[in-house]
Amino acid sequence: MNAAQSDGYLPPDVFRRFPLFRALTAPFHVLAGFALVTRPRLRPFIWAPLLINLLTFGLTAWGGIVLFDTYLSEWLTGYPQWLAWLVWPFFILALLLAFGSVFTLFGQLLTAPFLGLLAEYTEAELSGKRPDTSESWGQLLTRTLSRELSKLRWMLPRLLLLIVLSWIPGLNLLAPVAWALFAAWSMALQYLDYPMDNHKVTFAQMRQQMLERRLHCLMFGGTLALLSWIPLINLVLLPAATAGATRFWWHDFAALSQPAPVPSVHS
Repeated sequence: MNAAQSDGYLPPDVFRRFPLFRALTAPFHVLAGFALVTRPRLRPFIWAPLLINLLTFGLTAWGGIVLFDTYLSEWLTGYPQWLAWLVWPFFILALLLAFGSVFTLFGQLLTAPFLGLLAEYTEAELSGKRPDTSESWGQLLTRTLSRELSKLRWMLPRLLLLIVLSWIPGLNLLAPVAWALFAAWSMALQYLDYPMDNHKVTFAQMRQQMLERRLHCLMFGGTLALLSWIPLINLVLLPAATAGATRFWWHDFAALSQPAPVPSVHS
């Protein structure tokens, strides 16, 4: 813990003693993640996600341009002209966040094994302990891909619900806020899963732990969702966010992930 606390990326302890102020420190873990992946032991994990990101970002950016050109004007047709000018920026922001999240999710599905290893080595960097290398590549692939499918099963129904909401007159006024919250929560869930899965925290347990720190997670995930649309930064976001999420888990969730002590037979 000392190594993580002394790297200069968290405010003074006085700001972290109160729940609200502590939640505001979550974006600092993202900043620390970019610094962590430049360390020699973590640097090799950047290259595979970077190459995959170049491909997936190109595809999702093209999809976003097509959607803007085809559907945005249709969505705004039913609004009075004065209201359309007010609503338009929120729809743009919501679509940017949504496509940033989709781009990241596709990239993560392809890079999950690399990011799981990165989370292990990041935790080792923070704790000073050697990473667990007993798992074979076959076991790693099976575990990480199974977990990615669990996340997709959670995300896809909610994604479809938001798409439907975006087309219902009146209710679609809430769509930008709903998309932004979904993007932030999905980002936090996606990246926190890597260190938690390494510690055998089930998907249901992880979601419960996130609910106990919901504001922390929304701040962390919201920062990632915004960064996912900044050119160049988004290309290295997957490894940096994984390192940052591992650091976030190390500071705020690790105690919850420890197994309960087994009662002594003599007690």
